[in-house]
Amino acid sequence: MKQPILGLVSTAIIAALALGIIALSEPSFFMGWLSFAVMACIPTQIIAAFVWGPLFENMPTVSKGCIQTAISLIGGLIFGSALHFLAGQGFGPTPQLMMLTIVTVIATFWIMVAWNAWPFAAIIQSPIALGIVILCSAYVLAYGVFISLFNFHFLAGAEIYISSLETDGLFSAWPVLAYLVTTVAIIMLCLLLDFYPVSLLSLEGSKAAIVNSLWILALAAIPFYGFVYIAGFDPVKYMVRGPVSFIFGAFIVLNLLENSLFGNHRAIIKALLSVLLALVLAFAMQLIYQAFAQWLNPDINSGLPDYQLELWLANAMLAITFPLIVMFSDFFGLWPFRQIRNKQTTTDSPSVNDTLKTEIQN
Repeated sequence: MKQPILGLVSTAIIAALALGIIALSEPSFFMGWLSFAVMACIPTQIIAAFVWGPLFENMPTVSKGCIQTAISLIGGLIFGSALHFLAGQGFGPTPQLMMLTIVTVIATFWIMVAWNAWPFAAIIQSPIALGIVILCSAYVLAYGVFISLFNFHFLAGAEIYISSLETDGLFSAWPVLAYLVTTVAIIMLCLLLDFYPVSLLSLEGSKAAIVNSLWILALAAIPFYGFVYIAGFDPVKYMVRGPVSFIFGAFIVLNLLENSLFGNHRAIIKALLSVLLALVLAFAMQLIYQAFAQWLNPDINSGLPDYQLELWLANAMLAITFPLIVMFSDFFGLWPFRQIRNKQTTTDSPSVNDTLKTEIQN
């Protein structure tokens, strides 16, 4: 099976698997403990794919995938327990704990992609040590951002509000989370564009990290400020309908379709067509997931007071389906639909994932 059929079939199967898992779960369990537990695995999963992945390249596909999956689960258990008992004070999947867990994923994306593992990759030679340092740094960065920027004053007086978990950050939690998620969407946009036009500067190390950061923050501010503060969109609806859905669509293009389409076009044309495809997939998958949510629970509500539909979509797409995409594409190499014999036959064309892995190793 070759691309794009391989990617389309894989997308359908993974989406069906994710929705099946959700359907078999109690709604409160899916929206709480299940989503928290799976999200707690994602930072380790990213490291297992991009930093530790080369350590298992010569292993049989199934063995490699099982080991990387086990590593992700162990990391989720360790770091998830730390988040739950230390930052979350053992209260369970509260809004504070769930948002902090999301920020750890965002921090991992920033370190791995926006900064290309700088400065750690420049001074740490061992892949194992490098991965551990990046993971720990991502959690420290996430916690610092969380306590500095997030506050939950809007929950005061509600049953779910726990005063001891209040962080008293600079901004109300939902808008700042929406902006941070937008930065990840911009990171995915940059990957689809191969970081054009910033890549024309040929920067490395700290200079690349600084310029990439400024570029991402500036681009993220445009849709966030335009939709939330000028157009007056609810920040949660904007976040889910826009950045979350685009991230999901981009991962289908990059991981499952392996960025293999439009290969006969010039690089910039191919990149722009890939962005357009990610937008189309984002819209289509959002409609499919929403239809399933409303079929599963006809009484599900959108918007205030508790954003039931929006949070269902966000958890379904990025907390449940995204880790399955990474596991299936990066850990198992789309096996069994493609039997991998050697590194050269892994993809129909070089993917962004391969480029990232090479850069981190160098």
